[in-house]
This record gives sequence, C-alpha cells and structure tokens, in this order.
Amino acid sequence: MDIPVMIIAGEADTNTPPEVNAHRYATLIKDVALTLLEGPVGHYVFLAECTEAGCQLIPELCLDAPEVDRKSIQH
Repeated sequence: MDIPVMIIAGEADTNTPPEVNAHRYATLIKDVALTLLEGPVGHYVFLAECTEAGCQLIPELCLDAPEVDRKSIQH
C-alpha cells in the first residue's frame, strides 16, 4: 500500500481479536497507525447506536459493556 493506514480496534473484540488481526496487519503495513481502544470495547462498538427496536431484534449488535459509551467512542 502506498497510502497511510489507520487501524482502530477494541481490546475486547472477540469476533476479530486484536492479537491476530489488528496487531498482525499493523506489522505488515508500511505506513500504519494502530489505535487499540482499551477496556471492554468490543467488535460492534463501531456501529451506530441502536434504536429500541434494534435492541430487541438484534441485541448482540446493540449491547456494549455498561462502562462503554459507544457515542463518545465514535466522536
């Protein structure tokens, strides 16, 4: 790749664990910045906040750990 790359990952991501994904790719890309969000930040924190209906329909995509503020992470 000939452009700078930024990788952002949640430390508690169990879908794509940082050790075998974000960290691995960061070692393979020349001009990379890796940001690992510490604590119980999971895979779906990068999705938009769910509506009430979304929480009922697909709770696994909507529920973050109580101390994780999805909105503040995204801003």
